[in-house]
Amino acid sequence: MEHRSEVVTAFCQECVWARSVRTHFAVLFESGARRHKLLAEVAKTFFGDLNTILIEYVLLQQCKLTDPASSGPNKDNLTTNYILTLKWSSDTKAVLNDANQTLMEFRSKVVDARRKLVAHSDLTARISLAALGSFTEEEELLFWRALQVLCGCRTQ
Repeated sequence: MEHRSEVVTAFCQECVWARSVRTHFAVLFESGARRHKLLAEVAKTFFGDLNTILIEYVLLQQCKLTDPASSGPNKDNLTTNYILTLKWSSDTKAVLNDANQTLMEFRSKVVDARRKLVAHSDLTARISLAALGSFTEEEELLFWRALQVLCGCRTQ
């Protein structure tokens, strides 16, 4: 029980960090035309680069949080899939599985962007300017809500 609590606490700290970075992005780059104009006037190249950096970083964090539970023998990963390996009541396990399903659906939309554009520079993806990592605002909102479900499971 103590191990589970430590794992979930550490996982939730990772989730809070990822959500914080996403919030910083939203405040800077999703606050309307007036904000865009101001940022362009202040330092267009800098804020253009920062926009790309934050997009890539948020996407990386979303994928890291939903990576497999393990990368091999004795190489556990602090992820949603690892959280599912912990001992839970059957009711809690069902809720966690449902939340993780939502997370995995979102991951399927962004994991190629992580693999081919963020973590590596896939030649074909870069040259073709392939559109990888597309999702709707609602799909991303569901992702963050599902993470909240996993973070709410500490004592169940």
